[in-house]
Amino acid sequence: LVVRVAAPGPQFVKCNPACENQFKPYYANHYIEDVLDLHELEVERLTVFYDENRQIYQLAARHKELWQRLLHLEEQAKRSDRLFKNRGGQLLQEEKERKHVQKKLPAIKRELISLLEQYKANHGSDFLYFGEPLIEVLEQMEEERQASKENEKQQRAANEEVLQLECRLGARSATTVAGCKRKIMTPQPSN
Repeated sequence: LVVRVAAPGPQFVKCNPACENQFKPYYANHYIEDVLDLHELEVERLTVFYDENRQIYQLAARHKELWQRLLHLEEQAKRSDRLFKNRGGQLLQEEKERKHVQKKLPAIKRELISLLEQYKANHGSDFLYFGEPLIEVLEQMEEERQASKENEKQQRAANEEVLQLECRLGARSATTVAGCKRKIMTPQPSN
């Protein structure tokens, strides 16, 4: 009895950890038959909920997987050393995968948003994914990506500006900036 009640079921993991907070008997310290019955009812409820919304969960998982892959490919594209280690057509494979991800991700996102809107129309509330509305999670991910790109763009512009300034005025060495000047000791003509 103790083992069955104390161990969190896979339904909590499948649905999301926020379900645990809504289910008060999950934290019960006394193990009686009534608590076991409540747990079994909750597992049954979560199983039905998961089965009804299986497509949303699967699309959300697929979207997350593709999103991580897209971020990895973007990070990989920034590395210049990959251009010199192109064994086996690695760059071509990266480009094919990037095109595949860029094609699939918007389609999955559209389908997922459609299902989330249907869920909201049927149930009157947003679909929660790990305690947050899934639509907001998707929007937040896109906003973070855009902010990151904008930050990198500004960083490149600032670096380019410094480089242009150094080209016009000449680069300064660290010793010159510190004020360390050496005097040349040449013999003075004697009068």
